Amino acid sequence: MVRGFWYGLLETLLFALPPVIGVGIVGLLQNHPDPLVGQLLFSVATVGGLAIRVGVPVCVLFDARGLRAKRLWRPNGPAYALGAFFVSAPVFGLLYLYRRHERISLAPSWDGWWVLVAASLGGAISGIVVVSLTYLLSLPPAILAAPALVSGITLAAFPVGIYRDAIYVRNSSRKGWRPNPALYLALAFVSLLVTVLQPPVAAYYLLRRGL
Repeated sequence: MVRGFWYGLLETLLFALPPVIGVGIVGLLQNHPDPLVGQLLFSVATVGGLAIRVGVPVCVLFDARGLRAKRLWRPNGPAYALGAFFVSAPVFGLLYLYRRHERISLAPSWDGWWVLVAASLGGAISGIVVVSLTYLLSLPPAILAAPALVSGITLAAFPVGIYRDAIYVRNSSRKGWRPNPALYLALAFVSLLVTVLQPPVAAYYLLRRGL
């Protein structure tokens, strides 16, 4: 049951991907009273993107080296690292995590991460309902502010919640289902880009989990 520093940092960098993309998009829109705000947001996103681009290959390389030294798994760390650096850090980082979870068991931690998955599902559904009612009844756009904020927060927590909970479910002896956490993290990322996929992904996961 191996976690380690580089494994934890790799997770953190991947979790940071949606916020970095979101901040970058907001910065590029340039709809700010002060142009410096947009430039600052874009700069933050640029630094975050660079950290992910460089950090993921480094984490993969050193984590793989540590696992090989302990003879727990013999991944080709340089190959994953080169793919992450020259092709796509998120894709190869997720691929590495997928293979790692297939071969290395982790101690199950908190069993309540499913709450974030359920909250994100509820936030997405309520957001859809509020937007639909606002459009059909021609209500003021300001009505959307509070529900949009709640939905945004719950959706941002969705990747972390489903990934952490999948680790618990996979490594808990009282569960018969063994989901790969990296697969569900990837699905969560896709669902944030294609928002109509988020409710089905969350609902399917919760049904399979069997609360």
